[in-house]
Amino acid sequence: MQATGGTDLLCDQTTQPFAASEVGKYVYPADLFAPSRLITATDNESPIEGDSSDTAIALTEAASDDSWWLVYTKSRQEKRLSEQLTRMRLPHYLPVQKREAITRGRVRLVEEPVFTGYLFLYADGEGRREALTTNRISTTNRVENGERLGAELAQIARSLADGARLSIESKIEPGDWARVKTGVYEGLEGQVLSRQGKTKLLLSVTFLKQGASMEIHDSLLETIDPPEMAGLPR
Repeated sequence: MQATGGTDLLCDQTTQPFAASEVGKYVYPADLFAPSRLITATDNESPIEGDSSDTAIALTEAASDDSWWLVYTKSRQEKRLSEQLTRMRLPHYLPVQKREAITRGRVRLVEEPVFTGYLFLYADGEGRREALTTNRISTTNRVENGERLGAELAQIARSLADGARLSIESKIEPGDWARVKTGVYEGLEGQVLSRQGKTKLLLSVTFLKQGASMEIHDSLLETIDPPEMAGLPR
């Protein structure tokens, strides 16, 4: 089945490289999205989806080393948690972008998380427990398809590094797929969305069932077959 129009942008398993220094300060280490780091041991396991209890964590931790964890932070603690995890040398990524804000009549740039309340931790069980000591985390959930999440986050990081302005799409619907065939975003893939007569490409994080969209002219897109969806959480 091929894409015919508007797009949900999900990354495939081969993400084009970009300079580590462009990712931003809310990532540790700077080379977190190097190809060698995108493959995790979680892909061959079957943790209890959505179960963050100590029992479920113990069952899954024993079978692997570093894994991706979805971290739900306490209110307005995303950036502080990222800074603290960096000091603790725990690998993680917090997608952040700048926007204009008006304070007392003056325009200034502020940094805000792309996905409010969420941070992505890449650690083993001991690293997860260490992260919990920050007292800035509400819950954690281990990601079953870690390789796919890593690739999707790398695509989000690349778009932010290239200066894309992302807007949140709260729900990802099934749809047709397309690839950017030329320009600075060449190679990015996803589903096409139509918002107020404009074409947008949705960079999705499947595990969250959310995504961040970027405006793009449909003349830059070509239709492709959708990626294999087996093993994704439902």
